[in-house]
Amino acid sequence: MTPGAERLLSVSASPAFWVAGAAYTAATAALLAVGGGHARLRALALVLVGIAFAAHGTDIGWRG
Repeated sequence: MTPGAERLLSVSASPAFWVAGAAYTAATAALLAVGGGHARLRALALVLVGIAFAAHGTDIGWRG
């Protein structure tokens, strides 16, 4: 076995994986901004978390 082979994915990443990653990144930035005092971004942050959560679930289902 090659080094690191146990960490390889059994299937390639689905498009939902990349959407989830981008949405989690954007949600993190928005939540940090909300924590920093920009309360007007709260709704956007929650929508992004919802999108990320849905995309993550879709990715899990996609992989079987």
